[in-house]
Amino acid sequence: MEEQWIVDRCKLRAVWLEHPEWSKRQLAEAVGHSKSWVKKWLKRIRNRPLEDREVLQGYSRARKRPPPGTVPEVVTRILEIRDDPPPKLGRVPGPVTILYYLQQDKMLAELGYELPRSTRTVWKILDRYHRIAHRAPRTHEELERPEPGVEWGMDFHDVSTVPADPQGKKQHVVEILHLVDHGSSAVVASEPGDQYTAETALRTVAQVFLQEGCPDRIDLDRDPRWVGSWTAKDFPSPWLRFLQCLGIHPRVCPPQRPDKNPFVERYHRNFKYECQLIEQPQNLAETREVNQP
Repeated sequence: MEEQWIVDRCKLRAVWLEHPEWSKRQLAEAVGHSKSWVKKWLKRIRNRPLEDREVLQGYSRARKRPPPGTVPEVVTRILEIRDDPPPKLGRVPGPVTILYYLQQDKMLAELGYELPRSTRTVWKILDRYHRIAHRAPRTHEELERPEPGVEWGMDFHDVSTVPADPQGKKQHVVEILHLVDHGSSAVVASEPGDQYTAETALRTVAQVFLQEGCPDRIDLDRDPRWVGSWTAKDFPSPWLRFLQCLGIHPRVCPPQRPDKNPFVERYHRNFKYECQLIEQPQNLAETREVNQP
């Protein structure tokens, strides 16, 4: 964009040198810009030698002087509010709360210090003095690919193109249960349904076991239909007890870690962008038709 502007300014100088008697309106029509634009740049061009190319460059909009910093007394007060909040607050104050208490501080008002007006300024001060805890970067360990048929990944995929039922479910109206083999990346089973509960999901997977056989391990997330309620942590869910009876080891992924079940998550993405969003199924029947191999 800057190159085009320089070309327009060169054109203005060439037209002005060729027709010095033209008015600013005529020059504006010749270069395709407004009269005010011509007036601004013609003034700059006239005040500089013809061989000067710098005049055609735009002026930098960067600040000429750095913004005034926060005085140490205000910084100290911000850290005091963070470390020793008012008793009635009952929690660690954030930037918004700290700004409120700064405005209420009579000592700072009497001294006439300029107080920060942005929560971003307060956040930067807290971060500079190590009052903001940052998450440690996650380290992704390379998974060793097992032999085909040894380990499966399992998860539900929400068919979000299906509208909500006014008289029934508002979300997850139609879901597809995907089972993917980690050794071959092949889809073992893909079963759409609109009434997946703990019982129906168990029955569906049991039917897959009868048709495809049983793996040694299954990776799954913390869906209540698989692991049950957290209040019953001392008593395994029916699904986990079912796997134990079959000699299958379940590996439950930790919360918010889809990378621990990567093969089925990748298939979810492929199905969504290569099939679901293109065909736009609106009900269970259309989903089954779209999901045909």
